Amino acid sequence: MDAASKTGVDDIREIIDNIKYKPVNSKYKIFIIDEVHMLSKSAFNALLKTLEEPPEHIKFIFATTEVKKIPITIISRCQRFDFLPITNEVIKNRLKHILKAESVKIDDSSLDLIASKSDGSMRDALGFLDQILVFSDKKITDEIVIDLLGVIPTEVYFDITNALHNKNGEELVSILNHVKEKGYIVEDLIKGLINHMRNLTLMHYKNGLDLMGLSPELKKLYKKNKYDWSLKDLVRISNSLSELYASIKRFADQTLIFEMTLMKFLQFDKSVDIEKFL
Repeated sequence: MDAASKTGVDDIREIIDNIKYKPVNSKYKIFIIDEVHMLSKSAFNALLKTLEEPPEHIKFIFATTEVKKIPITIISRCQRFDFLPITNEVIKNRLKHILKAESVKIDDSSLDLIASKSDGSMRDALGFLDQILVFSDKKITDEIVIDLLGVIPTEVYFDITNALHNKNGEELVSILNHVKEKGYIVEDLIKGLINHMRNLTLMHYKNGLDLMGLSPELKKLYKKNKYDWSLKDLVRISNSLSELYASIKRFADQTLIFEMTLMKFLQFDKSVDIEKFL
C-alpha cells in the first residue's frame, strides 16, 4: 500500500480486515506500507493494536525516508533497519558488471563520475547509466557522461580555488562566465565546492587522501595542486559555502548570490595565529 495516496483510517481498516484470513500457500501474509510516515494520526492509532498483538501469520514492513514523523508508539513496536548510502566502489563494481554483460567499454574516470553523481543511490546510478547507454556507441567516455548528466568536472573547482588563492579577480570572472555558459546548476556547484574544500582540508592530515575515497587519478590531481591556505582558512571558506548552500533556495537569482559570495572570498585575508600576531 502506498501511504502517500492512502492515508486514512478506512485504508488501515481494510488491511486489518484482511489480516484474519490466513495465506493459502505461503507461511506468511506480508503487508508492505510505503511512505508510512504519510499516514494520519488516526490511521496510526487504528494500526497500533494490531502491531501490539499481531497474528503469527502476519508480517508488516514499513518503509519511510522520514522516520522522525512516525509516532514513537509505532517505532517501539518495530524492528528498525536503517539503509545507508552505498559506497562509490560498490556502485562502480555493479556498473562494471552490467556493462561487461552488455559489451560496453567504459573507463574508470567515467565510472567515478556516474558513481559520484548518484550520491550513494544504486537506483540513481542505474538510471544515469540507462540515459548514457541510449546516446553511447558501445563506448562511454568522460565527455559523454559530463554532457548528458551535467556533471561538473573537478577541474572547474580547481580553477575556482586557484583564482581565489591567487586573488585573481579577472580569472575568477572568466571562470564564472564559463560556468554560466555551461548552464551548471548552482546548488550542484556549491555542493561540489564544499566537497572540494573538504578534500583540501584532508590534505593537511596524514592518510587524509585515503579518507577521500577518490580514484588514483584524482588523488594525483590533489597532490599536484597544493595551496598555502591554513586549516582555519579552509574551514572559514567551507562554513561560508555551507551557509550559502542551506539558504540558496530562498533566492530567486541563485547565480547572482553565488557569484557575489565568491567575490567576497577574494577579499579574505589569510588567517593569522593570534599568538604570533601579539
